Amino acid sequence: MLILLLVCVNIGGLLSLVWKLSHGEWLAALGSLAMLLLLSAVGVWLLREGP
Repeated sequence: MLILLLVCVNIGGLLSLVWKLSHGEWLAALGSLAMLLLLSAVGVWLLREGP
């Protein structure tokens, strides 16, 4: 279940990043990229620490 959630968050983050870049919002895109990387790192950490 956690893997599915992680995949959905990553897909949503990538779509948000592409959307913001296509509208020329570079600063907002950098914020989305930072959040995407942070959530991916937390998700991978949780997968490794889980049972």
